[in-house]
Amino acid sequence: MRVKLRNTENKIMPGFNSETYMVIYYALVLDNQIMYSFFNDDLKVCNMLESSLIITDEDKTDFIQRDELNNNRTFFVNKLLNEIYEFKNAGIYLATIWHKTKMYPFFKFYNYKLTEEYTHTALNEQYKLNLIEGSLMFVNEYIGRKFDGDHYIERLDFYKEKTFQSLTEIKSEYDLIKLDKSNYKKLILDLISSTIYEVEIGEVKSEGFITDLFYLIDSIFIQEINDIYKFETHYDNCLVIKYNEKLYYLNKNWYG
Repeated sequence: MRVKLRNTENKIMPGFNSETYMVIYYALVLDNQIMYSFFNDDLKVCNMLESSLIITDEDKTDFIQRDELNNNRTFFVNKLLNEIYEFKNAGIYLATIWHKTKMYPFFKFYNYKLTEEYTHTALNEQYKLNLIEGSLMFVNEYIGRKFDGDHYIERLDFYKEKTFQSLTEIKSEYDLIKLDKSNYKKLILDLISSTIYEVEIGEVKSEGFITDLFYLIDSIFIQEINDIYKFETHYDNCLVIKYNEKLYYLNKNWYG
């Protein structure tokens, strides 16, 4: 399903150079008009009423109905987008690097032209590693509050193996245990949750820090991970994620 702008004067706005745009979802809104949504040329989500658009292709075979997301009013969404994006209501919001990254399979499947900004952020691993490093600087200060004055202190580290280290080499140093990769998100969240808290595990005030760090780490993995392992030593409780034949470590460790 495709639409074009009814008012050609809108073409002077940035991000509207194409003749038509693919509809990603459409919904019945309060005034009983249909609102159509699409990515413009800047990969920004645009929501426009039917009165502002001309439908150039009415093929709806790629859509699935999800009225429950729109207060039981009409809501249809692209099937692939429905699989990729965790809809909570009748709209998508690409406010974080995680949301932008997870949209890549959709952009790739439908041959979207990627912007320079998208390529340099959502597809730039070093950019995301830098974000994680900056987040951990704050997180480790936050973790340290509960150890104020103690000789023992915990911290979290996340890093990519700079030179390739095989799993066999890790196995020779530690008792490496292979885990269920389908459960890797919970494994990462659980390890982060067991470390990031000021007073007690599960406290509400720490939830934002936990989810923010998780989303930054998960944004590294655009496609399915290969495998996930863990090892423990006297000082370490570490998850090892194998992705695109590289190894990434999330390590809860202590010193003192």
